[in-house]
Amino acid sequence: MEKLEDAKATIARITGEVEDLQSQVKVFLSNPTIEPVSASKEQPVTIPALERQIKDLKTQLRDAKIEIETLNQHLPDIQEKYEKELATHSSDTNTLNEVKIELESVWLGIIDEEQSRRNAENQSSQSLNDWTAKAQQLQNELSRLKESKEDLESLNTSLQDQIINLTTRLDAASRRSKTQQDR
Repeated sequence: MEKLEDAKATIARITGEVEDLQSQVKVFLSNPTIEPVSASKEQPVTIPALERQIKDLKTQLRDAKIEIETLNQHLPDIQEKYEKELATHSSDTNTLNEVKIELESVWLGIIDEEQSRRNAENQSSQSLNDWTAKAQQLQNELSRLKESKEDLESLNTSLQDQIINLTTRLDAASRRSKTQQDR
């Protein structure tokens, strides 16, 4: 698009210069005593020089027109490419926006999951602390019960010894009394 605008500007400039030179040539040919505007004392303007300049400008004008024709021929392709790129860019922008929305949703999900994980960790930690305290409490209770058991076993052994001793004594006393009654 820029090349086309530049080429049009070049054509307008060259066309202006050609017209200016042609009018100078006409003025010069109609009145040879009038000096052209671009003439200087060191370099006077001659008709062949002006004709060469006109020829060069016409060549430049023709080249510029050819370039414009070439650009005009390619313009539909360029326009189509531009529209495709614009559509692709639009599609890419839409896709990018969809990806951003999805990414935001995923991030929110990650944040929720992270919060859930922290809550679960806190709950697990609290449960572990509760179980540890309960286990310690049960361990203390077990130790106390073991001591009580040992005390009871010791007391039981002592009572058994006393019962055996008492039974032995009663047996002995009963035998003595029987032997004394038998006598």
